[in-house]
Amino acid sequence: REGDRWPYDDRVAAGRAYALLGEEDPEAVRSALAAFDDAVSADSAGLEAQLRVGDLFLEKYNAPDARAMYQDVLRRAPGHARALLGLARVQAFEGDPAAMETARRSVAANPALAGGHVLLGRLHLEVEAYDSAVVAAGRALAVDSSTLQGWALLGAVAVLRGDSAEFTAARAAARRRHPR
Repeated sequence: REGDRWPYDDRVAAGRAYALLGEEDPEAVRSALAAFDDAVSADSAGLEAQLRVGDLFLEKYNAPDARAMYQDVLRRAPGHARALLGLARVQAFEGDPAAMETARRSVAANPALAGGHVLLGRLHLEVEAYDSAVVAAGRALAVDSSTLQGWALLGAVAVLRGDSAEFTAARAAARRRHPR
């Protein structure tokens, strides 16, 4: 604590904790938003709180407000990889074909952003570009071998291709990393 004020990072951490609790308790979502708002008030230059608010809005199916948060971050930090990823997720949610290009910009800005590769893979899967989906999943898993979404993407492609051996391998790899 800094005097009577919590530092920015602590406020963001509190917002993240409330957001997790919000999966079971709607009131906790309001507390998460309040903590993130407090973080922005404490340090308007910090972008993490705004990104978290955008993520929270999108999780609650509020695409317009999520888009506004990500666009605000992009105005302040053009090319910000996580903001681009958030915007691409909003676009995908809305069925906007620009999602693919925005997701590509996100991973170009930060190739170590596993979520960006996963989103690209999902978008490729939706247009039945299975080879591209597998490549994107592979890139996500190269960045973070524990990303469940990467393994799920490989499993989905295997199912759609009718390849039960590949599906079984993807499921087994996911279970090794996530036994539950």
